[in-house]
Amino acid sequence: MKQSNKTVIRNDIIVIVTALVIALVFFVFSLIFSPKADGETAVISLEGEIIGEYSLSEDISLPIYDKSGEFLLTFNVKDGKAYVTDSVCNDHSCERMGPISRSGESIICLVSRLTVTIEGKSQDIDAVAHISWEVKKRK
Repeated sequence: MKQSNKTVIRNDIIVIVTALVIALVFFVFSLIFSPKADGETAVISLEGEIIGEYSLSEDISLPIYDKSGEFLLTFNVKDGKAYVTDSVCNDHSCERMGPISRSGESIICLVSRLTVTIEGKSQDIDAVAHISWEVKKRK
């Protein structure tokens, strides 16, 4: 009993489309019900070294310079969100990343070797299962 090639191709397409729909549903679910907490602090690192920590509750505009004193970019906090403006790099990708405010989010400027990372309250939630868990210390 032989199946035609059209039937096999049609069945393959059905399986692939079904898998993609299921993956899309899980992706959208994880975006909507993300366990990330609002951040409290923006941590700025230059070449892997922390150069400053700033509260997201206070509005600031701060020029950032490299170790030789050359201007790199302007770091801003406004309305509880951190963002970058006036970067000297050609592609301005760090500016296009937009404002960040949730724990774990970051802005990365590869040209300047600078990162801005949001830190805040720990939720103690497993990001995959969305289940609270507690790490118990061994005695």
